[in-house]
Amino acid sequence: MHIRATRQFEAKFALLLAAAGLATFPAQAVDLVILSPLSIVQNGGFIETATTGPTLAAPWTAVGVLYGSAYGVDGTPCTQIGSVPISQTLNTIPGQQYQISFYAAPDLTFYLSASFKVSWGDQTVATFSTPTYTYDNTKILFPQIDAAYNLYSVNVTAAGASENLQFVNLNGTQAFLDAVQVIPVPEPSMTAQFVTCLVLMLLLKIGRTSGRLNLGVLQ
Repeated sequence: MHIRATRQFEAKFALLLAAAGLATFPAQAVDLVILSPLSIVQNGGFIETATTGPTLAAPWTAVGVLYGSAYGVDGTPCTQIGSVPISQTLNTIPGQQYQISFYAAPDLTFYLSASFKVSWGDQTVATFSTPTYTYDNTKILFPQIDAAYNLYSVNVTAAGASENLQFVNLNGTQAFLDAVQVIPVPEPSMTAQFVTCLVLMLLLKIGRTSGRLNLGVLQ
C-alpha cells in the first residue's frame, strides 16, 4: 500500500514539474489518448475506481485483489495486470468483427519487459511481449514508464450476443494496462457502399456547379 501511494505521488509530482517547466517528458508523455465513443468497453481508461476492495471498478472483474495505478499512458490512471486475470463481458453482435486495442508497459521497478495474453470468449486470441527497457533509479519513474507504453491490437469476431474479454500476464511478469478499446470493424461491403455514396454525392455536386456555370454563360 505504501509503495503504491508513493508511486502515485511521484507521478503527480512529475506532472507538476513538467507543467512548471522544471522537467522534460518524452514526446509520448503529452500525447493524450482519446477513447472512441464506438468502443463497447466500459471504463476502458480505468478512470473509475471501486470504493472498497480492489480499485478495479465494475464492469471489470478480477480473480483476486488487484490495484490500480497512477502510471497510465499520458499520466492518467490505469490498472496493473499480473498473474491475476482481469476481464469484462461485452455486448456484441454475432458475426461482427471487432478490433481490440490497448496500451501496455512493463512495471520497470520489477520487470524490464512483460508478456501477456488476450482472450476473447475464453479463447486465447493473441500473446504479446513488450520490448526490453532500461530503468534508471536515479531519475523520476513516471516518464520512463510512460515512454515504455506501446499500442497493441488484434481483430476478433463475435460468436454470440456477448463475449468475455480477458487480460493476464505470462511468465510471472507484471504490466500496466490502459486505454482498452473494442471497436466494430466495418465490413468490406459496407465500406464500398459508403465510398460509392460519397462518389455519387461528389458527382452530383459537380453537375450542379457545371449547370450553374452554363446558365451564366447563356445569360
